[in-house]
Amino acid sequence: MGHNSKIFFSEEFKLKDKLDEEAIFDPIINADSNYFINIKRLRETNVPEFLGAYDKINKYFWDIGQLLLAANGDTNHVAYRAAIKLFDF
Repeated sequence: MGHNSKIFFSEEFKLKDKLDEEAIFDPIINADSNYFINIKRLRETNVPEFLGAYDKINKYFWDIGQLLLAANGDTNHVAYRAAIKLFDF
């Protein structure tokens, strides 16, 4: 594969059209991944602005997960709509 060839996540992991069918972002591994944040690095940071960020981020997404569990797959449920609003950042 050439240096400039795009490697899509779905192709690398042989997912065919599954990401498209679920409306899930299909990143270009050798381009988009440079912009993903590895929150594990926040666990042991000494940067004052990021102290406690790891726990805050995990709690934020845990709360979203709890809302989605409460909705039980019902996209009209108030908990589901609340979870979707939390993703709007």
